[in-house]
Amino acid sequence: MNGKIYVERVRFGDVELVSGTGDPSGVVEAPLGSLFARNDAAIVYQNTDGATTWLALAGSGLTTGLRRTVQFVVSGAGGAGSFDSVTSLAAGNQVFSIDVQVTVPFDGGAFLNVGDTSVANRIFDQAQADLSSADTFSVDQVTAWPGASVVRATLGGTPTTGLAVITVTYGNVDP
Repeated sequence: MNGKIYVERVRFGDVELVSGTGDPSGVVEAPLGSLFARNDAAIVYQNTDGATTWLALAGSGLTTGLRRTVQFVVSGAGGAGSFDSVTSLAAGNQVFSIDVQVTVPFDGGAFLNVGDTSVANRIFDQAQADLSSADTFSVDQVTAWPGASVVRATLGGTPTTGLAVITVTYGNVDP
């Protein structure tokens, strides 16, 4: 790593969402638990020491055996809205699990649905998570994906803060 990295930051309480190019390890300093989203490789990292040590959590389209993952971030800083994954799931895939990791609690009575572009809560319904606390909400399932579509997270309520990492595990065969 040449030590040059372009970085933008948004602070949420004690942690930051950092966006930039390249691997942040050894280069970008941030508080413990902060997230770094690469905008040149679709990889998300989490800070593990409150300094410059980062752990790659996953990348969009990461292949693990017969299963693949799509991962993206939802922020309450801009208020309610829709957040789409970079990767589209093809028709014929099945969703095996979804994890919603709330790293910064949401305010404003925020709630979250995750689905595709036609059914907002196809794989995750607002009743499955309390976004006002830092926690991970996991739902194992075998849900048919209806057609080529991004994964869409819809954040409701009136949030002004909050941060969650959405990880969807999918594939075309149930391993």
